[in-house]
Amino acid sequence: MDYATLVRAVDEDAALRRKQPLQPAGGKNDKIFPPTYPEERRGQGPRHVFERRRLNGREAWCVLVDSVQSQANRLEEVLLAALRQGVITMPHVSVDFRGAELVGITEITSLDAPHRVYDAILRDSSLDGKPFMKSELGIRLAGAKPTDATALLETSPTALLFGAWHSTGEGGGFGAKFPRTLVSEIIAVDVPVEDGPTDARTGEVEIRTAGRRTGSRIDPLGVLRRVEVFKGQDGWDVVKERAGKGAKQVRPSEINHGNIAPTVRPMTNGSVGAPPVFQHGTFELMGRWNIARDGTGTVSVDFMQGGNIIESDVFRVVSSDAAGTRFWLISTHPTVGGVVVPELVSAEAVRLR
Repeated sequence: MDYATLVRAVDEDAALRRKQPLQPAGGKNDKIFPPTYPEERRGQGPRHVFERRRLNGREAWCVLVDSVQSQANRLEEVLLAALRQGVITMPHVSVDFRGAELVGITEITSLDAPHRVYDAILRDSSLDGKPFMKSELGIRLAGAKPTDATALLETSPTALLFGAWHSTGEGGGFGAKFPRTLVSEIIAVDVPVEDGPTDARTGEVEIRTAGRRTGSRIDPLGVLRRVEVFKGQDGWDVVKERAGKGAKQVRPSEINHGNIAPTVRPMTNGSVGAPPVFQHGTFELMGRWNIARDGTGTVSVDFMQGGNIIESDVFRVVSSDAAGTRFWLISTHPTVGGVVVPELVSAEAVRLR
């Protein structure tokens, strides 16, 4: 896609999108390991996010491999790396921590702060001797809105790509809010699942992976289960008095000694066996904002001002298939110059849905 095509698309089309098939680095029949999320109720344990989705006229069980929020963070990492390597130039805000003597932290930017340019880290920093949000730039950012997004475009245009909300601004959550226009996620479809325990309170059946977890241990020291071990305030010992206050007898396995008999158990989380995996990405072209220019009113733009930001460069970098961004998943889709070319979605096609 050349620049002229992209400019025309901004004016005439609804979105750029791509559906990229992925497979594990170990091959298409290898397992994947989706992320786990905290339990919803006590005793449930960490779990994957399983959900039913409508695919090609049918319902299928899917598991979330990388969420929209996580993908945004990973894509920001790609942009930040490109900035630091001098591959691209882009306006952004950086907080200097070199004088704070924090081990491993020298700066935090609007590309890696959790809430981007409206993050508390930036809010609680200073600019030109003033609290950041009380500075001239901070006041402009606080006043930004979809009808005039000039301050964001000039200071942190990625906030318009990935979304931003000045949630701590005046008015209790009524601060500047910009929905994301670049949405990407990775899911696995047709995953093997089974019914798990039933919630006694709601009657809801928990869905879990059909995978199995195995476990065993052979102790090279040959410590037997009948060996007396005591664990107390001072650690463990084979003599109760030396284990400290409150010492109680425990099994050797509780201090990581002794054999563990082989077991095969259902998994509430872990691996999912060889499902098709896809990355879905959509860059909305219809969600534009207004910026003021030369005091002559407002004009609609999409992440471009004075040649500082070129849409094609931003999208190419954001959509790049950089190593380490997809859980050891490899694209199997044909590419052009190493990039999976997105398709244009016409505004007419969106209206006809």
